[in-house]
Amino acid sequence: MRRSCVCVILTDPPVLRVERDVVAAVVHQSATLTVFAAAEPRPQFTWHNGSTPLAPSAERVDINATTIATLGEWKYISTLTLWAVDLWDLTVYRVVVSNDYGSNQTTIRLTEASEYAQNKLLQ
Repeated sequence: MRRSCVCVILTDPPVLRVERDVVAAVVHQSATLTVFAAAEPRPQFTWHNGSTPLAPSAERVDINATTIATLGEWKYISTLTLWAVDLWDLTVYRVVVSNDYGSNQTTIRLTEASEYAQNKLLQ
């Protein structure tokens, strides 16, 4: 008797979730932006400031992408850490997450901590 096996490989374009869509930062201190992704195969994360892709630098920027197993469907996490935030860093950051089956993107706004607190009080 001959047996056969059918293998099904599930593939998905990235689905994203941000930890917070607005992050309050204190000038001259570090700030971390976080995005979670569910995707197969493993996605690539590209962080942007405006239209400029960001790259890690020892003095200013750290970018990490990690596989996680504890958050259910959210299998991947990427963080962008800005060391010693300056006023020109207070802007909207975009992260593009892509794999062989598609891409998705989201934005996170970095704002000054005092401005963020004042806006929350007015709401």
